[in-house]
Amino acid sequence: MIPWPNKPDPMDDKVKFSFPEGLCCNCGNKEDLTIAEQETCFVRYFFWGGRTSIFHFKLPFCKNCIPPAKKGNTWFGQWLSRQPVRILKIKQEWMTGRIIGIKLGFNSGEYEKVFNALNEKAIKEK
Repeated sequence: MIPWPNKPDPMDDKVKFSFPEGLCCNCGNKEDLTIAEQETCFVRYFFWGGRTSIFHFKLPFCKNCIPPAKKGNTWFGQWLSRQPVRILKIKQEWMTGRIIGIKLGFNSGEYEKVFNALNEKAIKEK
């Protein structure tokens, strides 16, 4: 695979989300939480190569779930480790590459519900 040159993707203001901090994003535990940065990648493959977009999400983890934040810096790694918050799909404008939509997947159904409530307006605008 030929790597596509990486530069930050421009992002529409409507795509920026807030992540809840009151429960673990992996298991839903509400005690002994730490905010950690999870590197989350999304790879788009083309006939001649691929392009990776990297996002850094600041997420709450309990002490038992902090290790998943450190794994998964490739699409395969994300799939293999089942990162607590992962990118399922990115929607971009054709010519500019501007990100106009992101679909996220969650390990914790409880965390997903709180995330959706917190970001209700941003989710509806897509």
